[in-house]
Amino acid sequence: MRKSYLNIRILALVLILFTGYNSFSQFVLADPTFGSNGRVITEPPFSNYYGMQANEIVVQPDGKLIIVSSSYYDLNVTDTSRFTIIRYNPDGTLDTTFGTGGISAITMGSGYRQDIATTLALQPDGKIIAAGYTRLINASTNSVLVRLTSHGTPDSTFGINGIVISNQSISNDYFYTMTIKPDGKILAAGSVNGATATQIVQFDSTGKVDSTFGLNGLAAIAPVMIVAKVELQPDGKIIAGGYMPNTDTMSIVRFLATGQPDNSFGNAGRAYTLFAYGKINSMTLQPDGKMILIGRHSNLAANNTQVAMARFNHDGSIDSAFGNKGRVFSLGGIDQGYRVIIRPDGKLLVAASKDKGFSYSPPVNGNFAMLKYYSNGTLEKTFGRNGVVITDLAGTNDEAYCAVLQPDGKIVMAGFTKQNGKNKIALLRYQSGGSTHYNTIYATTFYDKNVNGIKDTLEPYFTQAGISTIKPFVDTIYTNSEGDYTVETDTGNYVTRVKPYSPYYTVIPSQLNTSHTTYFNNDSVMFAVQPIAGKRDVEVQLIPLDIARPGFPVRYKILVRNNGTDTTVRDTIQLIKSKNLTFNSAFPIANSIKGDTLRWVFANLKPLDTLGIQLYLTVKAPPILNIGDTLISVVTVDSLINDLVPENDTAKLVQIATGAFDPNDKAENHGGKIALSNAIAGEYLTYNIRFQNTGNDTAFNVYIRDTLDTKLDWNSLQIVASSHNYQMTINDGKCLLTFPFIMLVDSIKNEPQSHGYIVYKIKTLQQVQLGDVIKNTAAIYFDYNLPIFTNTEMTTVVADVLPLRLLSFIAKKQEKTNLLNWSTANEINVDRFEVERSSPAVGGRREFSKIGTVKAGSLNYTFADNTPLATTNHYRIKMIDKDGSFSYSPVRLINNNNNSSFTVAIYPNPAKDKLQIQITSDKPMALQMQVVSLDGKILISNSSTANEANTLRSINISSLQRGSYLLKVSSENKEEQVIKFEKL
Repeated sequence: MRKSYLNIRILALVLILFTGYNSFSQFVLADPTFGSNGRVITEPPFSNYYGMQANEIVVQPDGKLIIVSSSYYDLNVTDTSRFTIIRYNPDGTLDTTFGTGGISAITMGSGYRQDIATTLALQPDGKIIAAGYTRLINASTNSVLVRLTSHGTPDSTFGINGIVISNQSISNDYFYTMTIKPDGKILAAGSVNGATATQIVQFDSTGKVDSTFGLNGLAAIAPVMIVAKVELQPDGKIIAGGYMPNTDTMSIVRFLATGQPDNSFGNAGRAYTLFAYGKINSMTLQPDGKMILIGRHSNLAANNTQVAMARFNHDGSIDSAFGNKGRVFSLGGIDQGYRVIIRPDGKLLVAASKDKGFSYSPPVNGNFAMLKYYSNGTLEKTFGRNGVVITDLAGTNDEAYCAVLQPDGKIVMAGFTKQNGKNKIALLRYQSGGSTHYNTIYATTFYDKNVNGIKDTLEPYFTQAGISTIKPFVDTIYTNSEGDYTVETDTGNYVTRVKPYSPYYTVIPSQLNTSHTTYFNNDSVMFAVQPIAGKRDVEVQLIPLDIARPGFPVRYKILVRNNGTDTTVRDTIQLIKSKNLTFNSAFPIANSIKGDTLRWVFANLKPLDTLGIQLYLTVKAPPILNIGDTLISVVTVDSLINDLVPENDTAKLVQIATGAFDPNDKAENHGGKIALSNAIAGEYLTYNIRFQNTGNDTAFNVYIRDTLDTKLDWNSLQIVASSHNYQMTINDGKCLLTFPFIMLVDSIKNEPQSHGYIVYKIKTLQQVQLGDVIKNTAAIYFDYNLPIFTNTEMTTVVADVLPLRLLSFIAKKQEKTNLLNWSTANEINVDRFEVERSSPAVGGRREFSKIGTVKAGSLNYTFADNTPLATTNHYRIKMIDKDGSFSYSPVRLINNNNNSSFTVAIYPNPAKDKLQIQITSDKPMALQMQVVSLDGKILISNSSTANEANTLRSINISSLQRGSYLLKVSSENKEEQVIKFEKL
């Protein structure tokens, strides 16, 4: 049972700390250099009414902070509220050079009046503009702009004594947002009662309405929207985000710089998405032009409200890659989101408030809250506690309305705290924007397909790599399924590098050098991972998803990855399963099944893409298979021509049948033994860690701690596959695998969905010796519960068994028979030979099938094909060991049409600079190779000689224009092969 008692959580945390790990969560620290333990509480001397709150905060270039505050109106008090602007020194003390004692309070006139300041902005010359609204009690409301000098006094050159009162309708006007344009003009917006359209007003630098903008200074678009934030795009266009009253709709409108609706945006200038009882509090523009709206959404089923975000693309379309079809909701208990801050690494910090609990009895205190998301809208559950940091300012209710990221990386949130029945202005500052250390390095890797060093729109993040940050005697290796990287460092010199799993890529820049002598610094880099053209390497893995228990079902997964840089053409996957496994089904369905052999044909696998095949089998029951027996299955991929790493075209799985069942276990594919020569040569050990939530509630996070054996090469570790998004960090042999926000359902509610796994491969050190035992045990943590320890997986380095040697293989044509002869040496553990035959297929690809079997044991063998094909026959020998592993002989040809014969295959296709040509012939011959246009013109012509069996040639096609061409290969006896290809 997964019960979250406090003593269990504390004990789990102690275990983590004393096993050499940092806490799984980033415990966010308040900045002790700011106020009192990171907190500043301010009560202006005139706040003898209901109270005050900070609505907006900005940071000056000198580090000083400015907030604008409004007051709640109290009918029982006859005092007049004020526009209140307060400036703080960097340490949180009031800046006494500003206003009166650091506070500037402005009233719009005499009488029983309500003056509410909602937003502010800083001009380049240091002057401050605040916006809001004013009204006499029982009178209409007018929107207001106020400009102060850098010292906090009204600016007499603006409006009347620094004040502009504006009314764009016969009803009530409110300014909620405002921004300053580069030319000094001011855009302000909010809401207008009784209006039929969304309205934005432009003022000149003196406070007059700019009649050249829109229609007499007003930009408008129907229908009406309450504007929460107005911003400028880099191209000068105006973006306004808000919500439509009574429709629960998040909305964005865009205007041209002249104030006319931008009809190229969304639907005639407007874009929107629907939320339940939604309200928008702010909008943030990302550096890439995307727009994030943030506010609240009511979850009626849970009787609470939630943080709600929506992201739109530059053209106004919803960004379906963000969250769930463009929308993100927080967990219940976080009442509202007020600001989104974009970190340098692209991650999102959200200033929010914890549920105030007005609907609860007894009431629940509200608190400041900060959430952290990945750039795709997934909550980073390793941040704080389950992705959220809650801070209690000791008031009966605390609420954060705004936030700012300082240049030094610190983050300041502002709002109010309710103390002694009155709301007081509250500021809270965290160290390094929510980091636990003082210096941070951010890195991103992307697949630079067009090799221009720039991440273009359709270029994905590159995840098949490890990123390391190295300081003398410190080396942290990191990777995840997102393609980004964050490491927090001390002072000193660091080098950050990217090492792609595949050697067929170069990285630009080669490294990031970071040097810090102080704290609170950030450094960032975007690594372009660029493909080296013409590299062919397809890898196959066979992964057991379940323990093999006699008589029970078992699932396997075949995983094929294109490690190369060219798209595949056509290949075949072949699985020879253990005879003690009964095949039930596969997805996708096999193209052919013969006995224990299954085959799939696939094509067009792009670089770095993977193909997965799920197999459903049953382990045979006793007495056929008993506990302790071995199941051996082998999968191969008939790889592309001239595959650069043929050894990863075959994967063998040795699985020991067991009667015990523990859903949290660790297994290695060699079945407990690896030959010494294979270990020294760099053969990978492949580990599979499986886990299952067998508790009674959903697991928000899963962590796996795996201390790697000292006989393993830690730098060689590569993730092969995982059931969920992951992060991996290796430091001094301690491997931490994190599944943030996995939301793994428990087995009671949904058993099939309660499982997860991660598979990695790693090499041994070359110094391993005969008899060495490599031990690994993983500790699996579900949230903050005590760890579940897997079995200890042990792999022993054993003596080599000399491999079979094929001394000769000859194919001869007889009168009516094709005769095959071969001889071998070192026939230790060899079971049989299978003779396979194939004829040429389209494009030079061949499909082999078995035509006979010869038992091993005599060292010299003969096989007669008494029914050969009338055309060209291709033969190969499959040499099979007793444990099921196998290898192939070279291909031999016999032509039965009395003419010399050859076949041609090409790669890559499409090709950019060089076209590689594979020629297979039954005897040496002279050939003519020509590249011909589709209208028959000969563009390139080369002569060549093909040897018996396989010959590799290439043609330089870099001078050709992009398009389609034909490769024509002709033999001396006029036989001809023609293949169409594409030139990039």
